[in-house]
Amino acid sequence: MTALTSDRGTTRRGGSFPIPVKANVHIRAGAWVVFDAGYAAPARSAEDLVSAGVALEEADNTGGADSDISCLVDGDTHARFENAAGDDAVAQANVGSQVYPMDDQTVTKTAAGRSAAVKCVGLDNDGVWVEFS
Repeated sequence: MTALTSDRGTTRRGGSFPIPVKANVHIRAGAWVVFDAGYAAPARSAEDLVSAGVALEEADNTGGADSDISCLVDGDTHARFENAAGDDAVAQANVGSQVYPMDDQTVTKTAAGRSAAVKCVGLDNDGVWVEFS
């Protein structure tokens, strides 16, 4: 293909979209979801994952194969998750920086051994606000 030389009507989809679920995982509604080898999975501390968004529904693929079910994920949102504790905790100085999942509901500022970074857009007494886009 070559670069555009005129306007193009690009098909888009915003907000939520179904993602095929990885084999033998259980995604809870409200969980931080990542792409794991192209399939939806609960976020965790691991390398080679890409953030997808927030699960809008539960998707239990326990005992299932890759793509047996899908999970509806909102990939264009701000969401609040739990803050890590101790040295891993996100502080006000980290707002505007990349943060990482410790698990499917906990955010850390520590990058070592993690992937799936998103931007921290706020911090309050109830947790850390992150931006999925």
